[in-house]
Amino acid sequence: MFTGIIQYKGTIASIKKEANSPLQVTVHVNDASFIEAQKIGDSIAIDGICLSIVQKNVEKQELMFQAIEQTCLVTTIGSRQVGDSVNVEPALSVHDTLDGHIVTGHIDYKVHILDIVYHEDGSWQLFIENKKPELI
Repeated sequence: MFTGIIQYKGTIASIKKEANSPLQVTVHVNDASFIEAQKIGDSIAIDGICLSIVQKNVEKQELMFQAIEQTCLVTTIGSRQVGDSVNVEPALSVHDTLDGHIVTGHIDYKVHILDIVYHEDGSWQLFIENKKPELI
């Protein structure tokens, strides 16, 4: 589970898609101690998309994830490009404080943004297509 509070920012370092294989996404996080503390198999939310670490490189400060076809269909991970900035949120541990809101890190559906209204206070109002009202 995740609190929804972003603890790190990262950059997409590489994206690879080979036939009959999951999408491979490598994320650079400019914090070697953070990378070092992660273990293969740990769950990390990348822009809210729950992914498991399959490889890490402490020297390059990179974590590698794989996204299966279904994950690419229901999230935006498949449309990311090298150089994109991403939010990096490690999963909660028993000893963490609970800030913000609790999220599971699993994406059930994605929608298209129909319109955005920008307000003077810096907030945004999003209008989305609603083909699955039972999820809202």
